[in-house]
Amino acid sequence: MLPLGSLLLLAIAGWFLGRWPAKRWSTAVAVVLVAAVVGVAVYSQKLVVEPASSIPVPAGGVTAAGATWEPWSADAVAKYQAAGRPVFVDFTASWCLSCQVNERVALSQPQVKQAFAAANVALLKADWTREDPAITETLAGLGRSAVPVYALYVPGQSEPQLLPQVLTPGIVSDAISKLPKASQVGQ
Repeated sequence: MLPLGSLLLLAIAGWFLGRWPAKRWSTAVAVVLVAAVVGVAVYSQKLVVEPASSIPVPAGGVTAAGATWEPWSADAVAKYQAAGRPVFVDFTASWCLSCQVNERVALSQPQVKQAFAAANVALLKADWTREDPAITETLAGLGRSAVPVYALYVPGQSEPQLLPQVLTPGIVSDAISKLPKASQVGQ
């Protein structure tokens, strides 16, 4: 939204200069509009930088959706797999619109959270906002080059099941319901 507003302000400034090129007041209006664009650019840079520093979810942190997500690491996946526990990894980024929609439409729904809890699924969030090289390498290993990616590591299987990029509560609940029953025993 901010980039489009900036382009609109630049277009208006150019229009003023083109329509009334020899007038001082048109130059003044154009200067004010360009200054506004610079202000918007500085403000939007703060919006992009500041939230990104607060995106990683602390270990055992509870998101706004109410589910307990841990930060992703290959070691965490291996630890849960060794314990025979299923693992759901949400490869996401703050700038990814599809990721945010899937979070609201599917992953934060009560039936999905209940399915995760009933199946004792470990929830890991791989935040690719700053294009972490370890996440990039893992995505490449999964045959993907961008987010969103949703990987369900099933106990006893070496390769994860990849869910579609567009999720519904039914898709996630169905995948969880197909997990081996032994993994659904709480720890």
